[in-house]
Order: sequence, then structure tokens, then C-alpha cells
Amino acid sequence: MDERHVRCLVVDDEARVRDVMARVLTGEGFECRQAASGAEAVALLEREPFDLAVLDIQMPAMDGTQLLAEVRLRWPETGVVMVTAVSDVRTAVSCLTHGALDYVAKPFEIDEMRARVWQAIEKRRLLRENREYQLHLEQRVKEQAVRIEEMFVLGVHSLVQALEAKDQYTRGHSARVSVYAVEI
Repeated sequence: MDERHVRCLVVDDEARVRDVMARVLTGEGFECRQAASGAEAVALLEREPFDLAVLDIQMPAMDGTQLLAEVRLRWPETGVVMVTAVSDVRTAVSCLTHGALDYVAKPFEIDEMRARVWQAIEKRRLLRENREYQLHLEQRVKEQAVRIEEMFVLGVHSLVQALEAKDQYTRGHSARVSVYAVEI
């Protein structure tokens, strides 16, 4: 993700709060889209990818926690920051446990919102880098295992040649045995 071009989805049923959050994030250089409900947010996510979603928890029909579950399931690369007017520690812990990168309580300070969003962007970047590293690490381990096996075979072959060079009687014996073994 290019951190200079972050695509952000702001979801809140209150138009004024949604507009304030979108203006703050646009001021940070993010490209923002807005949704007034969970269903509208899902429709937008189905049409275009977003790097970050800022979700209000208390919304009619599909609330923010349900939307969080949907986003984590269908768009796991999208980072999520939860926003709520209810300061409930259990809700915050639940959201973080279910994949939200951060949690902001309303009414929020604009500087706090900026800081939390940038922290979420950084966490998302680190998680993606870690996932990529793990994928490449598995490939490197496989390549290294193949190389170790090849080196082992070459080492055994070198030992056989050294033993055969030492004694004229056994010279060529291992090669003949391997030819006969292959034929059998």
C-alpha cells in the first residue's frame, strides 16, 4: 500500500459525524468515501477496494460489529478502526479481538482521530509485511532444503571417489554397484 494514497471508507449513520471524519481524513491526504449504513458500506466494498474503514458501532440494521465481521471475512486486507459514543471496555476489547486495528470513543478529538488512523495504517502495513515475509520464508526454506539435499549427495559422491582413489582394488566398485542396482 502506498501510504501517500490511502483509500478510506467512513461509515456512520450520523451525517455530520461522517462528514467531520471524512474531512479530517481528506485533510491527511486520504481519498475518502462515505456510507450511511452497513449495507451501503458492503455495497461500496464490493465495488472497490479500501485500505481502511472507519466504522461506527451503533447503527441501525447492521451495526459496526457485524460490519467488522463481514469486512474481516470478505476483505481481510482492509484495516478497520471502530468509533462509538458508548465507552464500554468490553465492546472495545471485543472489537480489537475480532480484528479491528484501533478503537476511538466519541466525541473524539481531531488530533486523536488522526493519530489513531495513522497508527492503524502502520499496523496494517506491518501485518502485510509480516504475512509477505512468512510466505517468502516458506519458499526460502523449501529452496534451502533442496540445496542441502543436493550438497549431501555431492558430499557422498566425493567421499566415494576419495575412497576409490585410495585403493586400486576398489576403484570403480561403487560405480559398478550403482549401475547394477539401477538395472536390477
